[in-house]
Amino acid sequence: MLLSYTLKNLLRHFWRTLATVLGVAVGIAAVLGTVTVGDNINANLQSVFTAASGKAELIVAPGASGRAVIEAQPVLDLLKRENQIQQTLQTLEYYAVLKSDAPEYTRPIVPGVQGGFLISGQETERPEDLPVKLASGTLPSKGSYGIAVSQSFAAQQKLKLGDTLNFVAPTGLFSFTITGTLKTDGGISSLNAGQVGVTSLQDLQERTYLQGRVSYVGLMLVPRSNAEDVRLQLEKNLPETFNVLYPAGRGQVSNGLVQTVQSGLEVLAATLMALAGFLAYNTFAASVVERHREFALLRTLGFTRRQVLNISFLEAAIISVLGVLVGVGLGVLIAAAITAFNAYLLEFPFTTLELPWNKVLTASLVGTLTTFAAASGPARAASGVAPMVAARGTVDAGKGFPLLVGVLVLGTGLVLSVLHYPRNWTLTAASFSMALTFVGIALVSPALLFPARKIFEPVLVRLMGIPARLGLGSVLRSRARNGVAIGAVALGIGLTVGVGGMVSGINQSIEDWVETTIIGDMFIAAATPFPADFKTQLKTKYPDLTEVSAVGVRIARYEPPEQRARNASIVLTDPERYDPSKGAGKLQFISGSLESTIQDFYKGRAVYASGTIADRYNVKPGSTVKLRTTEGWLDFRVLGIVIDYTSAGETFIASTKDLKLFGGGSPELYVLSVKNQDPRTFGQQLKKDFPGLYLDIQYNQEYKKAILDTTSRFFGSTNSLLVLAVVIAALGVANTLGMNLSERMHEMAVLRALGLRRSELMRSVFTEGIVVVVLGTLLGVLGGIALSQVITASSNSLTGYRVEPVYPLDLFLIALLASPVVGILAAFLPARRAANIHPAEALRSSQEA
Repeated sequence: MLLSYTLKNLLRHFWRTLATVLGVAVGIAAVLGTVTVGDNINANLQSVFTAASGKAELIVAPGASGRAVIEAQPVLDLLKRENQIQQTLQTLEYYAVLKSDAPEYTRPIVPGVQGGFLISGQETERPEDLPVKLASGTLPSKGSYGIAVSQSFAAQQKLKLGDTLNFVAPTGLFSFTITGTLKTDGGISSLNAGQVGVTSLQDLQERTYLQGRVSYVGLMLVPRSNAEDVRLQLEKNLPETFNVLYPAGRGQVSNGLVQTVQSGLEVLAATLMALAGFLAYNTFAASVVERHREFALLRTLGFTRRQVLNISFLEAAIISVLGVLVGVGLGVLIAAAITAFNAYLLEFPFTTLELPWNKVLTASLVGTLTTFAAASGPARAASGVAPMVAARGTVDAGKGFPLLVGVLVLGTGLVLSVLHYPRNWTLTAASFSMALTFVGIALVSPALLFPARKIFEPVLVRLMGIPARLGLGSVLRSRARNGVAIGAVALGIGLTVGVGGMVSGINQSIEDWVETTIIGDMFIAAATPFPADFKTQLKTKYPDLTEVSAVGVRIARYEPPEQRARNASIVLTDPERYDPSKGAGKLQFISGSLESTIQDFYKGRAVYASGTIADRYNVKPGSTVKLRTTEGWLDFRVLGIVIDYTSAGETFIASTKDLKLFGGGSPELYVLSVKNQDPRTFGQQLKKDFPGLYLDIQYNQEYKKAILDTTSRFFGSTNSLLVLAVVIAALGVANTLGMNLSERMHEMAVLRALGLRRSELMRSVFTEGIVVVVLGTLLGVLGGIALSQVITASSNSLTGYRVEPVYPLDLFLIALLASPVVGILAAFLPARRAANIHPAEALRSSQEA
């Protein structure tokens, strides 16, 4: 009987039920959309690399020793001993630049990152094992020096079978003839944004002087083999110079910015869930007030307090189920939109959507618990009301939380937000502290409405006239419910300030790093290797050069104490660049580091460690770190701890004197500064004097701007989530005002009958909305400052970066200007409904309630 009654009641109050379901659903969707950003970026990258590895279940790749290739035969000899391996497939990946593109070619922003056209050398005599699908022509055979290019690239460049592609590479000039095109629905052709071609392995080895070398060896296992067991066994049997990975492991490239955003979004997910919970709580509280006569009648007919309570809990259960179903569906759409946006920014194909079951379950559980928590207070208030009291209409379902409780909750949240926690507890503590903070705001808000009325009344009466007094009176009469709406607005505005402060802080930190690190008039790279004496040539030929600094980037194996070895970036630079007496560059030292160590840096076998390395592995100035070099494992003294954003922050800065220890070769980049000349004029002269190098020159301001623009665009998806927060806040205000109007139908009917005009009634409702939104905005700005501190602190703890929130003036202006806009939009529909209702209809509605 209770279930039947509950279902009928939910359908009878369709719009109220829909608003509550939407509140729960949006909260769940926000959680799914935010916490799966990193999962989806990695999942799509992994799917690309998995498809590009074809039938291979495992791959043997080079260890992190500064080299991109391995000697194939020794690996193959070792693999022959493994009876679980059925076949091997060798692959050589090589990046080159089309000669036609070389004059305008721009290398990736970060030195050391490969760019250009990807040539994949494959064992083309085994087409059935290759991760390619022919669209036209044939695969190139050994000795043909042919190449099959992706269909998309051929269409873009208007290429046809038989055309010749000329390449510029570190090994010189070479060419291939197009023999076929590849379908772009997966496999190798999905790599490198389609700029890819497949050629014979032996032909590519010959063209690049890499005979006998490969990038990795794919392993096809015998049927029913356990890939993980084979991988662990190979790791034991193979030297440390090799890595044994799953094909998807090549796609695990989430950098420090992704980690920072992901950790911040996980905190936001908890606060968005709390915001949606406020909307659900508000609706339940309002429904009890709206139905006080109904509860009185039920009690008179013999319903017990427990039965009345069970009705509310049944409603919560049904709404939870509906909210979970709608929320998961909406969460899929939000996750897909964010992933597609990031795929566009990071230039990878969007092929899969990852929704980890544990996160779906967590979001659904949180949504369900939030709904029951929102229902429990109003339900208990309704079940405990005597029939005669309810009949007189004196119920205020929002009461029951004294001011002291609100102050205690708010104070606890603020105190927890400024404490420091162990790395594993950071996110949990941050989310909990923010939830307490905004719940506390909602509980304290009703008491603040009394002084707020005195402050707002003179201004609003001047703007709205006498109807403003009616609206202010209504604010106080429904103060408990309006307190919840104020909390919702505070959370929406708080997210705007909090996320904006975090993003501005990250951008400012990167900008400070760029300003101190990217110093020099121009930064030059080349499509072919720089000559060994290039630095000497420059200094001899151009006396106006004030700085010539080489920069190289290598990947090396780093062995943290009592942990497995891992990859780290080694940024090799000339010590003169950071010499205080003569250099233009400056390292950003973290407090407590040894700054006067440049003489030790000149000697070599010494590094500056990034703050991320220091935090994650307890590295301190004066200690030593173990790095794998061409001479084996060597100890390097740590001269200091610096801020660095290269390669997810896991970086060591070393001297170019040690370049030979990390694979040798020539630097990837030279930094030049010139006096008495315009840098652009000098750059054009360099290109004329070194035509065979196909120099790529980026000038200071454009180089800095390119880096900062890239990081700013990356946070576009984060900022877009703020729209969701503001929408939920507006729904909370509109829902509150709508319920307030439902409660006051009789009052409005009497006012209209006494001559109150429609426009005056609208102004009174607008007054109520403006008070709620403005007070919520002011509290939200304060809460947002606390939120930004918590988000950046938790992100710093997880990533090892040193980021402080920054609050630009325009951020506060946006938050403050958004307040009246949200208030007007949220109040418009309820105000219009109140103004248009006929007095007789209002009286009839109040009697039915």
